[in-house]
Amino acid sequence: MVGKTHTAKQLGPMIKKCLGMAEWVTTESSLLQRSPDGQYWRICHKSREEGVIERVEREKSTMATTDNRGMKEVYEQINKFDLCAKGDYDVGQTPQHCINVLLKDTGHSVWQAQYRLKPETVEGIRPTIAGLLQAGVLRYSD
Repeated sequence: MVGKTHTAKQLGPMIKKCLGMAEWVTTESSLLQRSPDGQYWRICHKSREEGVIERVEREKSTMATTDNRGMKEVYEQINKFDLCAKGDYDVGQTPQHCINVLLKDTGHSVWQAQYRLKPETVEGIRPTIAGLLQAGVLRYSD
């Protein structure tokens, strides 16, 4: 999840510390690793996406239109895979990419604050978080 073009300043001090770790301990799953002190976790994910390249020649137009020849069929193909957002907060949510992470009960919380938030910042993001929860993009964990 750490992009090569990002800097530690953009990702926070926790990511900077994780990037500096030379050793990770493999768990029962080869895709889940933890730091030697057990404070940080690294999830490896491999995926492969395939697409079909198609060359289409169309009339030159200075205006984007949705009533072009073939657009109805294109939209039907896209909607078949349920890729389009249906509301303000479900962008990026697709049924093909549901990720669940189950952790063993260690007796302590894995949550750790990275930086302090002002009360007005917390209140400002509250509607967005509520929308993401309602859309099912975010889910409460047990």
